[in-house]
Amino acid sequence: MTNLSRNANEEKVAPPEPLAPYHHPYVLSPYTVGPLAEDVWPPIFWGPERLEEVRRKLEHVAWARDIFDTLCREAREVVTTEEPQLPIDRIGWRHSFFSPVSSEHLTFDRRSPHQYVDPHDQTFYTGEEYRYAWFLLAHERTYRLMRTLALLYRLTGESAFAAWVVNGLDKAITMFAQNHLREGNNTEALYFQPLYDAQILSLLANTCALLQGTPAYPDTLHQRVVEGIFNQAMPYQIHYIEKRPIPHNMTCYVDASLLFVGKLLGRKDWVEHALYHPVSGFYNMLANGLAQDTDGNIDGFWHEDTQFYHFYSVCPLLSIYGQLAEGGNRNDGGILPAGLTESEVAFRLKRMLLAPAEMADSRLRLPVFGDLGAPKVMKLSSYAHVYEMGAGLLGGEELQEVMAGIYGDGKPRAGLSALVLGPDSIKQEIAKPRSVILPAANVVFLRENEFQAYLKSGPIPRGHGHHDRLSFGLTAFGQPILNDIGTAGYAERPYVFYCRSTVSQNTVLVDDAEKQPIAASFLKAMLPQQTAVAGITLEDDTARLQRQLKLAPPLLLLEDAYSSENSRVFTWTIHPYGAAVLTCPGQPADISLPPLPEESVFQFLKNRRYGTSTTPICVDWQITENLWLRVWVWANQPFAYILAASPGNPRHDKHTSLLVRTAADQVAIRAAFEVYKATPTLVTYPGDCFPMPPLE
Repeated sequence: MTNLSRNANEEKVAPPEPLAPYHHPYVLSPYTVGPLAEDVWPPIFWGPERLEEVRRKLEHVAWARDIFDTLCREAREVVTTEEPQLPIDRIGWRHSFFSPVSSEHLTFDRRSPHQYVDPHDQTFYTGEEYRYAWFLLAHERTYRLMRTLALLYRLTGESAFAAWVVNGLDKAITMFAQNHLREGNNTEALYFQPLYDAQILSLLANTCALLQGTPAYPDTLHQRVVEGIFNQAMPYQIHYIEKRPIPHNMTCYVDASLLFVGKLLGRKDWVEHALYHPVSGFYNMLANGLAQDTDGNIDGFWHEDTQFYHFYSVCPLLSIYGQLAEGGNRNDGGILPAGLTESEVAFRLKRMLLAPAEMADSRLRLPVFGDLGAPKVMKLSSYAHVYEMGAGLLGGEELQEVMAGIYGDGKPRAGLSALVLGPDSIKQEIAKPRSVILPAANVVFLRENEFQAYLKSGPIPRGHGHHDRLSFGLTAFGQPILNDIGTAGYAERPYVFYCRSTVSQNTVLVDDAEKQPIAASFLKAMLPQQTAVAGITLEDDTARLQRQLKLAPPLLLLEDAYSSENSRVFTWTIHPYGAAVLTCPGQPADISLPPLPEESVFQFLKNRRYGTSTTPICVDWQITENLWLRVWVWANQPFAYILAASPGNPRHDKHTSLLVRTAADQVAIRAAFEVYKATPTLVTYPGDCFPMPPLE
């Protein structure tokens, strides 16, 4: 069992001095940063094929020389102050490296293998599971550094860089000999699961390919690496890919490891497996791994129904394409899936980059959707390295506009991926956000001025998706107001179950079910310039649920209609940020409803305040110091309502939830949301003054 030891109960140990801030965050945490030489996680993969391009940039592009100078300075500090950090011990689960109290990602400090800090309240945690997860992060950092130093050795000839990398390879050979550490892991992976093995093996293949042919990497060392690392590890990768029956983010990474290691070792069978396996190969990932609408069309969103795993899958897929694109030889005669052409491959990868960009708000904040990521942290700019690679490989005006947005706030092009993969320059014109429907992803975005709302539909959640159908979100003036809270690490299971459940979403529950059984889903939208309206219908054998949104800043207007053959308990839920004041409690009603459950996911709704009404109620939330939300809610049936404190992600990012409950076989609910900075205009319930235009 994990030992959770607070600072006060431990031996007094002075915490290490904080690391100096640099540029690149660890994507799941805004607090953990490191030098450019450490590169970014999740990684993208590349090797010596980029050398000539980097040399050309260093000769002709000023910003590239600036990055190069920074990398060399940081690398010299690394080789003079530390050894490659590959401690021999069991490797743990990345998801264990989260605070059990705040659900913040713990801060990673390479000098502190036994104390892990919650950035929210500076609590120290110790324990076996945290330590094993720390080993994973430490190893991954070292392997990324090894590739950077191998690149710099090829560019500068400085032997100290090569010596550090060779030292790291020797330690890696020792690590991969520890077969007892595979026991109990998924398909006996060394690094906890095949996904982590695949990332590390790809980085190692990149590193060795960069060193190959140099005095630092003689044939004897290459043979030791082949026998001690790749021959030890690749059978487990192949075993995994053979047992995975559907496209999956893990499979994308295993494809990358098979390709990069296969090219390094001249194993054509591994390369062909990576590309053409009829279920798990790269081309089948692109043919079958993207969500499709009812007509079989794609809009670029990964089928696992989550923003984080969408980007997670993009990284290896785009890396594989980068290898195939070298010299224009993208296909060596293998059989592509039916309907997939080489131009379609490029189109699908470009759409995988454009789909999230079309979801971003005016501050480039992304709706989390599904597992992993926090609403105020997940931004398009966190994936600048991916867009650098995409713009460099795929080109096109649309990706240039996305790049302009990422760097439009003055952020310098300072990443390793910009030097190795990015275009020489980016245009300055930033695309204006517009309303858009993504039918395969089952989501529509309504935009006007500084307001953005979304409405989400879809079948039963897939993969890492949440029970968020019929849910909606709202951001205004750069602030999230209503949103999917995503999840933290999976180790905190009760909290993760809440984050995934229907009750945590801005949607409707039927008979207090934690999950949504959906037989059919229909998403429609009307997006002319003057009116932005979207509607959804969900139905199954229990009920038919309809929702329509209209964005008319500073108002967001909502109409719901629920029907069922028998009377059902319908619970309308919203979860705005901040504290709430019941401004108008309505006229009390005499109704009898089953109590809202207290157990399971409902336990996270705390400090409940109850009321009933036959008339509209009004609630005000203080979102920030200067921004408020007013909501008027009306139902055609007497209703009960509950105000309750609920956790955000991280948990201390508090919400106050409003639940409106009624029981009938025909229910209509209307709500008007007003975001205001000083005084609201909706002094009374607006009644029928905001009719929704019919959706064709």
